[in-house]
Amino acid sequence: MLVVNEALASHCGEARQMVWLADITAEARPMTVSGWTVPEASGNFCARGRFGAHSSNESFAPVYYRKLVFIAFFNAGVRVLDIRDPYRPVEAAYFIPAGNPVTNNVEVDERGYVYIVDRGGLGMHVLDLSGAARRIANRS
Repeated sequence: MLVVNEALASHCGEARQMVWLADITAEARPMTVSGWTVPEASGNFCARGRFGAHSSNESFAPVYYRKLVFIAFFNAGVRVLDIRDPYRPVEAAYFIPAGNPVTNNVEVDERGYVYIVDRGGLGMHVLDLSGAARRIANRS
């Protein structure tokens, strides 16, 4: 199961909000097996405003299911995680819109397109994967 905490404060004025993967095989005893976040220093994100996890895609599109998840990370754009090994999620791709992004929502479709919406006025972007993320999705 994917759990996404939501960053509420700007400039990292709270504990880091992350993405967690949990094993819910025994529903009465869920167990966190890994966590992931964007390294803040990779973009000086704390100084730039609201930074941290916000939301994930909710589609079970077969092209990505059990392979890739997409996380909106406010000013760090959208992050694509390879979750084939849930104990070791790895970033496979990312996209940060030009300007002052506040990437709020992310969704995918059956064709493999990725849609992100910005709450700060940058609008919607329609993305297609490249590189490692595209290979993981078998969209060569």
